[in-house]
Amino acid sequence: MQEEIIVIGAGMAGLAAATTLQEAGKNVRILEGRNRIGGRTHTDSTLGTSVDLGAAWIHG
Repeated sequence: MQEEIIVIGAGMAGLAAATTLQEAGKNVRILEGRNRIGGRTHTDSTLGTSVDLGAAWIHG
């Protein structure tokens, strides 16, 4: 039985780490405290219009 690697947080870094580990053949589980992924990078529509919050630029 293969050991499971737990990644804490589904922000950009957590998702990138989990992807890299999974591509290397590891068994990965991501734990996220919110009901969405993306960490601080997300779109807020609570004021009736979409506002992008978090990172100013995503390079890659």
